[in-house]
Amino acid sequence: MTDSAAKKKTPNKMMLIGIALLLGAVGAFMFTRKAGTSDPEGKGGKKKHQKVEKSELGPKVDLGEFTVNLSGGATHYLRANVTVELEAGSSEEKSKEEVPIIKDAVVLTLSHKGFDDLQAATGIQKLKKELKEAINKALGAEEDEEPVTEVYFTSFVTQ
Repeated sequence: MTDSAAKKKTPNKMMLIGIALLLGAVGAFMFTRKAGTSDPEGKGGKKKHQKVEKSELGPKVDLGEFTVNLSGGATHYLRANVTVELEAGSSEEKSKEEVPIIKDAVVLTLSHKGFDDLQAATGIQKLKKELKEAINKALGAEEDEEPVTEVYFTSFVTQ
């Protein structure tokens, strides 16, 4: 076999290998996708996320931006935009009246946090829970009541 004949076969081999790899990848994708949706036991397969009906959601109140010094002596601060979700059926007028009370609870809670407390995602999740509890307490809610059902950070920066 001459050198020119060997060179002509090499590109064809490379193209065949490329096509085989592509077909293998497509086949693997289709298999795993189909395997994830099959229901061999007839028990309903994977649970799908339940959509929350809009009637179950309460109004969301954007509290704006908060900038607070963090505790701990060092010069660290937190800047965050906070939005709260009120219980379903809350009126817009009543929620506007409660904004100063909610903001006060947010500032007090945030300013008691240290820089190290807010560096991990678990610390931020814990802060959201603490904020919800502090706001509900400030609003005079009983233990089984939740005027504020969720706290959202739309931005969160520590320095």
